[in-house]
Amino acid sequence: MPNSLLLARCLTSRQCYHRTRFSQQTQVRRCSFAFNYTDGPVTHTIGSPVQFRLRIHDAIARSLRVNADESGTLVEILRTDWPDIYDAESRPFAQTYYSATPAGLARDEDVWHVHRNQEDRFVVAAGSIVLALWDGRPCSPTQGTLDLLPLGEWAGHGTQYAVMIPRQVHHGFMVTGTETAILLNSPTHLYDPSDEGRVPFTEVHAAFDDGQIFSWQSVRTRLAEQPDAMRVTKSFQEV
Repeated sequence: MPNSLLLARCLTSRQCYHRTRFSQQTQVRRCSFAFNYTDGPVTHTIGSPVQFRLRIHDAIARSLRVNADESGTLVEILRTDWPDIYDAESRPFAQTYYSATPAGLARDEDVWHVHRNQEDRFVVAAGSIVLALWDGRPCSPTQGTLDLLPLGEWAGHGTQYAVMIPRQVHHGFMVTGTETAILLNSPTHLYDPSDEGRVPFTEVHAAFDDGQIFSWQSVRTRLAEQPDAMRVTKSFQEV
């Protein structure tokens, strides 16, 4: 397995080592809790209709209330009394930024983003995306899991979420539909380039249920083949 992906070997049922590349440096981290190790990925299929199916350990989707009237909409995206995605000590607020991504584009097309310490809180304010999460943490009970989450306008007012992405979970997103997507992020740390890593898709080999290797082009193809794919159902317990 390439060094830039993840060099991990479980030494016992309670110990393993995690090695990931961040800014050309290698970090070694020891994990020391019990977990069920499985040899091989837990994969994901884009359903018809698309399912919001969040399974990755420690990832959180908080349902957001959309206040709508004739003047428009108002949505709270982060509060200090939301203990599931905010904690002054363990999950503080550091900054907020937004990105605007044209329709059809992915961030990024062929590499995953991953952070050593930072946790992200993603909210889509305009447009629609598919958020991809892949769990490469060797001590996670969902190690190898790929989740694809539809977020934004295509989900409708009743299914808007703030998604908390745990540290060391690989992630990226692609804009669907025909409009530019506005994504807000309120991470737990100030931007630090040394904390951010990039891992090529070719080194991860995340896969769909049918065994096809994950790529954004394969997501585009599958969505195009499903005329009702823009309908979204929920398949998890809301916070």
